[in-house]
Order: sequence, then C-alpha cells, then structure tokens
Amino acid sequence: MKEQDIIKIMSGEDQSFVGKGMRCVMRSIEPIYSMAMTCRNKMFDHGIRQQHDLGRPTISIGNITTGGTGKTPFVTMLAEHLIKLGHRPAILMRGYHSDDSGSDEAMVYRNILGNKVVVEANPSRIKGAKTVLLNHPETSVFILDDGFQHRTASRQLDIVLIDATQPFGHKHVIPRGLLRESISSLKRADLIVLTRSDQVQNQEIKYINQTLTQITDQQSFIKTKHAWTHFLNNDDQIVPLNQVSTLNVLAITGIGNPNAFRSTLERHVKSIIHFKAMPDHHQYTNDDVSTILAQAKSNSSDALIMTEKDYVKFKPLIADHNNTMVKILRPNLAIQFLENKNIFYNHVGNIFQ
Repeated sequence: MKEQDIIKIMSGEDQSFVGKGMRCVMRSIEPIYSMAMTCRNKMFDHGIRQQHDLGRPTISIGNITTGGTGKTPFVTMLAEHLIKLGHRPAILMRGYHSDDSGSDEAMVYRNILGNKVVVEANPSRIKGAKTVLLNHPETSVFILDDGFQHRTASRQLDIVLIDATQPFGHKHVIPRGLLRESISSLKRADLIVLTRSDQVQNQEIKYINQTLTQITDQQSFIKTKHAWTHFLNNDDQIVPLNQVSTLNVLAITGIGNPNAFRSTLERHVKSIIHFKAMPDHHQYTNDDVSTILAQAKSNSSDALIMTEKDYVKFKPLIADHNNTMVKILRPNLAIQFLENKNIFYNHVGNIFQ
C-alpha cells in the first residue's frame, strides 16, 4: 500500500470497505502507542528518566507529526543565522552514519552549508555531542535535528514546527493518525512555528491559533512560509525564477509532504506534465533513474524538477546515464518570516546570555 493511500485512510477520505476496516484496526492499536508515549513523557517530567547536558547551548528543532514540516530548511536557516552571529554550530541527527552515506538530510546540510557546520549522525545524540566536542572543540552551539521527542538531551530552547497545511495529524496518534505524541505535549515547547502559513486560508490559521492557545501558555506564534528564491541546475548554477516560469516540466519527489511541493511548483512553471511522489526518504536506484530520465525525454519536458533532498541521492547515479541526460533543476528553498520574526531571534539570542 502506498504512503498516500495510508494518508487517505487516516484522514477518512477513503470510505471504502477496506479503508473503514483499516481505520478500525489502527484505532484499536492507537491507545497502546499513546499510553506508551504518555508514560515515557511522565518519566521525564517527574525526573525518573534523566536529561543530559550536551556541554554547549542547545536548540532543538522538532515536530509532533510524522511527515514533512519543513524541518530541514528551518535548521539550515537557523545554522546560517548562528554563523552570522559568530557561532560555530553543529547539527546533531539521529542515524547510523556520519559520512556521506548518511541520511538525505545530512547530505543536504553538507551540500548547502559545507564545512561551516559540523553534521553528526548518531543513534545517541549524547554520544554524538561527545564525538563532536572531541573532534571539533570549537563548536559553540548544538542544533538537535528532530529533537522534540529525544528528551534525553537537555536543551535551552525547544522549537516545534507545525505544518499549517496539515497541522494536527488528523487528530490521532500513530498508527490511527500522524501524531507522534498527543498535541498536549506542545506545552513543553518554548516556541511554536507555523510553516507554510501562506498555503492555507485565514480561517484555518485562526483555528490553528485557537487550538494552540488552548493547549499552551503562548499567545503569539511565529508564522513562516517556504519561498523559492531561485533554481539550481546540474552544474549548480543559479537559474532565475523567470527562466523557469515558461517551462513544461516533469517532477519527482520523495519527501514527507509532496502535495505542498506540487502546490508551490505549480506557481513557478507553465505546466507539470507528470508528477510522481515517491515514498518519504526514497533511496533512488539505477532503475529509477533510467525510468525517470526516459520518461522526461519521451514527454518532451523542458526540465526535470526535484527537491534538494532528492537531488543529493539522484546525482551520484546520473553519470551512468549521460546518453539520456536531461536538464535537472531543483529549487532553492528559504524560510521567510511572516509574523513575529523578532520573537524568534530574541529567543535564540537569549540562550547565550
């Protein structure tokens, strides 16, 4: 069953006999997962399970739902901001590789930030932090990538991202919905950031604000959007947006929220000839590349569009297909603040005082 089919079942869109049956099964398992997460959180809340200081000021960027909330571009933006302040940030990720064979997010961070930021992937953020400080003692601040549920690592600033286009994971925890824990857990967050705020109506934003205000003590929430500033081609050269607006394209993506990617792409190209959503974190194969490039040529598309996350995994396989080369473009994604930017920057600055 495809990922999008599961989403339709969770949301209730799939009203078939199979869909209803699957929801019943998911609903029966949901309390078990929910209780496990509740017990785990209470153990941390009451000090039964300990948090460990990482040895440097720490900022956590996380979410309460599975799928894409825009965490990678947000972490990138934060790292670049910290560098401008004169800091030497290190990004701590879960994973089992700290080299270029690691996760797609790690590859994206290295591709964009280069050697300005240390990227450490380790199943234990505690061990990862120790490794960074041993090899890079100049590190002045840690960024926990996807750190909200990783409570063993203490932090001075806990930031939670909520995708405005899919804010509360169909109001159910895994597996009935997309919530990784109850939305009441948002009380732990120091800051809540709404991403893709420009892609929903004001009425939806008001509903999200009201829901968050009832849960947390916060009255103001930071609103952002994902802005495409330009495209990059196969040679990493900048392609202005106006040069892409006349193109008929084929697009592929393997990210958590493919619909948001497609919605944004539609505003930047003449037409999308074909759009293919791969599973989140899809690992491309030579067969994938052959099929996709052949399809791009047969459809006479002007370009193949993909995200940076897809490109870092797609690029190493291109060399074997020079005879079917097509123009590949990926958008440069930037986080732009719509409301309460100063609140965000003030909170970040305060952890160093």
